[in-house]
Amino acid sequence: MSFFANKTAIVSGAASGLGKVMCEEFARRGGIAIVTGLTQEEVQGTADAIVQAGGKAIALQMDIRKRENIQAAIDTVVAQYGKLDYFFNIAGVAYIGEFDGAEDGMVENIMQTNAVGPVFGSLYAYKQMKKQGSGHIINVSSMAGIVPTPGIAVYAATKHAVVGLSTSLRYEADKFGVKVSVVCMGLVKSEMLVRAKIQGMSAATFEGLSGFAPWETIRAVNYILRGAENNDAYIVMPFYVRIFWWIQRFSPRLFAYLASASMKNIRAVAKK
Repeated sequence: MSFFANKTAIVSGAASGLGKVMCEEFARRGGIAIVTGLTQEEVQGTADAIVQAGGKAIALQMDIRKRENIQAAIDTVVAQYGKLDYFFNIAGVAYIGEFDGAEDGMVENIMQTNAVGPVFGSLYAYKQMKKQGSGHIINVSSMAGIVPTPGIAVYAATKHAVVGLSTSLRYEADKFGVKVSVVCMGLVKSEMLVRAKIQGMSAATFEGLSGFAPWETIRAVNYILRGAENNDAYIVMPFYVRIFWWIQRFSPRLFAYLASASMKNIRAVAKK
């Protein structure tokens, strides 16, 4: 029997990309996927397709920026299935470019979606999981959450916040049977980068500047689920992210050189 059989999982940002594939794979492994997005219409098709393929899923409208949406989704799941086993905070938005090029409204949206949303998602999920004595919160951060990443300063700020939240709550929650993990990943094929506001270049160009090919989404999902099974505190991928993390910790001067070179390349391409 699969590790995730008959387990319930709320997945934020499941209308597309990583969140959508997470729901599909979680259900394929026997779990019950709660597919959530900004509107019911965005996620209903994914839930219907999972059910038609023989899996278990329901679609719920949940804007991670709205606390009442989060609580309503959790209440619905508990009322229908009796428990909440997993809460995946995946929803995210990004801006790529010079920090002073970020508009106020865009900054507000990034902060609310990437930082405030996961805080309240984790808070309300934790309250339910603490009450039932079990559960696992998995927050998706980024490589930008564990190392300085010039060119995406606002995004990096939110992802550092998610790492701080997750690693701190992990030790607070352990006594009550609740697990907390944080995902720190590099580039993954996802609509988030395509939808991102990018200053002076295309999404493909930005991907090329990294020097690494983005992971297939299903590969990332399988890696995350393996980390969940192992109750890893940090789920770090691909391996180059771990290398940069080590460099930043053990050779700050070398990392400073690499970060400065990265920003120089971004500026050179954006000016063309």
